[in-house]
Amino acid sequence: MIDEILRNWALYLQTLEPVSPQPDSHCRSIEHRYIPEAGEVFTEENKKPFIDIQQGEKVEAIVCKLNSRFKEILKARYVTHPHLSKEKLARKLKMDKFQFEADLSIAKNYIKKEL
Repeated sequence: MIDEILRNWALYLQTLEPVSPQPDSHCRSIEHRYIPEAGEVFTEENKKPFIDIQQGEKVEAIVCKLNSRFKEILKARYVTHPHLSKEKLARKLKMDKFQFEADLSIAKNYIKKEL
């Protein structure tokens, strides 16, 4: 349950406007406008996940109240590196694996309690 709420929070953060200038997503030359005669051959249906904006805003307000260490752990786990395992995340944050898991659990419980 709390993992779904935090994943929704991560999706909500990705929908916000970027604060800093973003690099170009394609080359500036005319080649990016080329469309083959067959059309887009390898297109698949992109299913956009449902984002509960109100819940995302609530979670963001709660996360802003947290200690910076807990913010960093939640951001790394759900926003910037959701694909990494807990062990690799702990190494990336230069923390002990067990300390990382304990702090993540504390942060999750705090958010769950505040909701």
